[in-house]
Amino acid sequence: MTDYYSLLGVSKTASEREIQRAYRKLARKLHPDLNPGDKLAEDKFKNINEAYEVLSNVESRDKYDRYGHNWRYSDQFQNTYQTGGHHFVNDNLFKNKSFDISDLFGDLGSRFSREETVAGKRLETTVTITLDEAYRGTLRRIKVSSINKGRHIEVTIPPGIDSGSVVQFALDKNYRLYVKVNITPHTEFSRKGKDLYIDVEIPFVDGILGCEIKLATLKGKINLKIPPESQNGQTLRLIGQGMPALNTPNVIGDLYVVLRHIMPSNLSDVERSLLVQFKELRHLSQA
Repeated sequence: MTDYYSLLGVSKTASEREIQRAYRKLARKLHPDLNPGDKLAEDKFKNINEAYEVLSNVESRDKYDRYGHNWRYSDQFQNTYQTGGHHFVNDNLFKNKSFDISDLFGDLGSRFSREETVAGKRLETTVTITLDEAYRGTLRRIKVSSINKGRHIEVTIPPGIDSGSVVQFALDKNYRLYVKVNITPHTEFSRKGKDLYIDVEIPFVDGILGCEIKLATLKGKINLKIPPESQNGQTLRLIGQGMPALNTPNVIGDLYVVLRHIMPSNLSDVERSLLVQFKELRHLSQA
């Protein structure tokens, strides 16, 4: 399996910002919408999403650096779990050599553990959703193979959930299911709590003169007015275009649009002459 750092083309000492830039560059190149029917590009897109999901999180990156691709099982390597503020050893998991994770979770294929607690047996698993699904809320159908019988349950992931959040479900009086939610990084938006951030590139002339652009948000497309004399790096705040608050969906965060001016290249003689005139006029006006 390819190293996550190699997948993104960064070194193991890369900063969070360097990892984010590398991911976005690859994501724009490999996105399925730009490569319809290209299975290789689709697979690569999934791989870089997985790599970024791990390396963009401080805790999971630290575990990956220590355990490699087995980082998801680091708790099992340590042979302990933590619940209710106390550590305990999960003896059953390690004493039974024939134990198979599919005994409890059939085809889900994700990490889980079983814990013996005072309240009963605790089952854990992880699901991965998109940012769009986190915005609107979504459903996941999970096959749970408990001790005596197997069954499918449909779990509701509420709007506004953040990566790393855990949703609890009571299966019956003996079992509780804890579903940890991971969110696949978006190719355009980054998230901080309820707020979203996006970089938008515009020609520098439009930044000077002002313009109106179409902007795709998680809620839908909107017309965004860029004010005249906008500066490179300037941030525009769009109220109510962010993420809903968990358990309070009527409370919505904001979207912050960061303007990135695109400088022209391959200037014609006429364009260069006009810029020289502009420079001279600015010099005279400031004299």
